Amino acid sequence: MQGLIAMAGALALLIWFGYCSYRRQNRQLLSRQRQGVDATQLLLEIIRNTQQHRGISSAVLGGKEDQRRTLDPLARAIDNQMDTLETMLPETELQRWQPIKQKWSDLRQGWQNTAVLKNFERHCYLLSELLALMQDLADHCALTSAAQEDHRMLAKQIFSQLPVMIENLGQMRALSTHAAVRNDCITSSRLHLQFLVDQLSRQQLKYEQSLALQINQVLELISREILNAERIEVNPDTLFQTISQVMERCYKDIDSGVTELTRAYS
Repeated sequence: MQGLIAMAGALALLIWFGYCSYRRQNRQLLSRQRQGVDATQLLLEIIRNTQQHRGISSAVLGGKEDQRRTLDPLARAIDNQMDTLETMLPETELQRWQPIKQKWSDLRQGWQNTAVLKNFERHCYLLSELLALMQDLADHCALTSAAQEDHRMLAKQIFSQLPVMIENLGQMRALSTHAAVRNDCITSSRLHLQFLVDQLSRQQLKYEQSLALQINQVLELISREILNAERIEVNPDTLFQTISQVMERCYKDIDSGVTELTRAYS
């Protein structure tokens, strides 16, 4: 009898230790996911501001000097956000982060002495690295491997699919606006715009009807006024605002998703 009692006691103790271990691991996972949401949210802001810096600096290089005054505050905001993000990144990402910061510093200092399209390309390259970092960070912090399927799908959408689509729209906005200002679209820009049209045509199929409709309207506008036009006469401000509205709609969807995940991991 005493032997059975001892075995039962040992089994109960084993179960208790297992339960405590499970609770500890679960708390650690939730903490990691919370930190991941905070870091990726800040990284999204850096991406958003870098896209704005690309658009405004390109406009200044294209002759719109009245927009120059907005660049210094925007660049300082990116500097501050990057410094803050550095304190939030896991050690596994810090070595990768330093070259990204250096690329931004070089771009920040040298954009005024760069041709418009070269400035565009340098911003795009930096943004591609920021987007790749965000996807890896979401994976590292278990946001894309959460136990709940709806949380996994939401994280994939707001930290991968939507940001990539927004960046495609941002590139389209920059190239089409530049073509409208010049009333001409060089071959390399035309080919890239056609590539973006093809990409966005596929990407919009994943989203609800209202967003898909807005994207289709943008694609029709670009095709009609840039790619298939005998002479480009569309107002560049109209192009810029039309595409910006769709980008903002996507960012609102991201903000809503981030809020949902923040509540889930609080």
